[in-house]
Amino acid sequence: MESAETAYIITSLSPEKASPAELLALVRGHWCIESLHWVRDMAYDEDRCRIRTKHGPRNMASLRNLALAMLGVVAPGQGWTKPIRKLAALFYLTLQLIGA
Repeated sequence: MESAETAYIITSLSPEKASPAELLALVRGHWCIESLHWVRDMAYDEDRCRIRTKHGPRNMASLRNLALAMLGVVAPGQGWTKPIRKLAALFYLTLQLIGA
């Protein structure tokens, strides 16, 4: 079953600078990044993290991305919540996952 959706985008780009296809690619690229931020915030409550100085925020974001990538390998298609809770409850599985 096919469906159609109309999306209205506000942009400062003129029609000469961005075609509808280019705008679509920009919007999809934006939401791809936003979906990763949403997962990191929902899974790790990243927005309330109090690490704010020097390289701390970037390092923590890298560790969260690594953890999510590892979950994608270990539990593909299961979402994020269930595997994260399982690994938090059974810490030895986390150590096995990283090869410790």
